[in-house]
Amino acid sequence: FVSRKLSYDYASPFVSLSIMFVFALLPLIPIYAKHVQIRDLFRGGLITGILLFGGFALQTVGLSLTTPQNSSFITAIYVKLVPVVSFIVTRKVPYFVEIVGFVIALVGTWFLTTGGSTNFSLGVGDFLTFGCTICFASHIVALDMVATDTNFAGVSIGQLLWVAVLSIMIFWPLDHVDQGDHNDRGAFLHPNWIFFLCQIHNGTLATGFAFTAIGWCMRHTTTTRTAFICALEPVFAALSSYVYYHETMTRAKLI
Repeated sequence: FVSRKLSYDYASPFVSLSIMFVFALLPLIPIYAKHVQIRDLFRGGLITGILLFGGFALQTVGLSLTTPQNSSFITAIYVKLVPVVSFIVTRKVPYFVEIVGFVIALVGTWFLTTGGSTNFSLGVGDFLTFGCTICFASHIVALDMVATDTNFAGVSIGQLLWVAVLSIMIFWPLDHVDQGDHNDRGAFLHPNWIFFLCQIHNGTLATGFAFTAIGWCMRHTTTTRTAFICALEPVFAALSSYVYYHETMTRAKLI
């Protein structure tokens, strides 16, 4: 989150997103290319890639139309929606202890991202951001469904490839729409060493490695456990903001 925000100073959001996923693919291609067939890119990679792209696209546009506080809280809800989406798709009812755990995680996310504030109004950007949470939750469920039945390498490369392709196709029209401070110049790219360091981190580690690791781990654990672990995302986002942006950690956030 911190490095993505910094990269927007040097590239418009969807240009940055396109480059980020290219960087995500680069280290995976030499590792997995010989294990991937063309059909693998479509079997599991296409649907997971579309859902992943939908999440990032709606999050990017939604963030420009709402406050960071609202965006961070609503986006973090996606891990709590995973059991709901899983139930709709598989009809498998979550265990009671899992329901209790997600309620606690939801309350904790509220305190962490809003500081316990009740001054929370909803606008167009918030509804777009909520759409991104549905896409991200659906992506986790879809990844779980295809992880054991398809070529793991094909799904890993395929989903990242489709996000990169869709981002490249769409950045010109969307980055020319007035979306706030970072988009008043339309699509732009002013790369320097800071931008490339951000993209190496965002693409290689936070995207390529992270989503490949999630896909591999989901072959050995449940969707609910994966969602619980992903619920730690706003915790590390808050710690990163504290270290790099010196944001105040209030008592409510520490709780």
